[in-house]
Amino acid sequence: MRNFSKRIYTALVVLLMCVLITGCSPASCQSTELSRQADNFEKTRIITVINTRTDGIIFRMTGTFSCQYSSGDLDIISAVGPNKYEKHFIHMNENLTYIVEDTAGNGDLYYQKVEYFPERD
Repeated sequence: MRNFSKRIYTALVVLLMCVLITGCSPASCQSTELSRQADNFEKTRIITVINTRTDGIIFRMTGTFSCQYSSGDLDIISAVGPNKYEKHFIHMNENLTYIVEDTAGNGDLYYQKVEYFPERD
């Protein structure tokens, strides 16, 4: 009986190791890696803020940045030079949404372009 318990224990350990070794799916692993690169200012991205009531673009930014949404605000931290960063805040409400796109970029790690689109009458 003791030998049987030892075999079951060994089989469970081997099964657990197989699960841990396989880890995550390729898509999940790539998603995690792309997020890590973006948060470390290694990827050029474009963020666009859209007014869903008017269908107008009110803000667009291109560059290396990390963005986080918390407490109704979109916080954007951008790299503008070696150890130099800027922070932008966009207050989100029920009429605003945003899209973040990863792009190939222009090759300049500290390239930044910010555009504002005021509503026109």
